[in-house]
Amino acid sequence: MKWFFACLAVALLAMMPVSGAHAFYGERDSIYYMQDDGEFSEEEMDLEAMYVYEQCTYNALQKVYFNCECISGAFRQEREKVGPYVPLSKIYSDLFRDNERGCANTTEIAGDNYKSCMEYARIAWARERNNEEYCGCVANRVAKDFAKEPYLRTKYIENLRLEAMSHCRRTPLSSR
Repeated sequence: MKWFFACLAVALLAMMPVSGAHAFYGERDSIYYMQDDGEFSEEEMDLEAMYVYEQCTYNALQKVYFNCECISGAFRQEREKVGPYVPLSKIYSDLFRDNERGCANTTEIAGDNYKSCMEYARIAWARERNNEEYCGCVANRVAKDFAKEPYLRTKYIENLRLEAMSHCRRTPLSSR
C-alpha cells in the first residue's frame, strides 16, 4: 500500500508544472488567454504581447540581437492580422527572421561584439596599436550584416563575426 501511494505521489509531482522552468513554446498561446470566454479580446492580445516581451528579455541572445519592445509590438500586429489560431511559436520564430520590421538591435549588437573583440584582441594582438579601430570595424560590420539578414542562431552569428574579422583585417583603416 505504501508503494502505491509513493508511486501516486511521484506521478502527481511529475504532472505539476515547475515554476520558472517552463519551456517558452506552447506555455501561453492565444488559447491560454481565451480560456475564460473563448474570445480573443484586445486586452488578451496585449497580455500575450507582454508575455512575448518578457520571454525575449529573459533570453540572453535575443535581448542583445533584437529590440524586445519592437519584437513585442511586431508580434501584436501579426497576431491581430493572423488571428488566434496561429501558434505563438510560429509568429515568434518568424519575427526573428524578418528584416523588414527593423527589430535588430544594432547598438547592442555592435557594443557586444566590440567588447568581445577587445577581449580577444587584448590577448591575441596585445602589441597592435589599432585594436580599437579594428574592433570598431568588426562590431559595426556584424551589426550591419545581422540587421540586413537577421537569423538568431549562434553558428550564424559566429560566421558573421568571423567574416567581419577577416574583412576588417584585410581592409586598410582609411577604407573601413
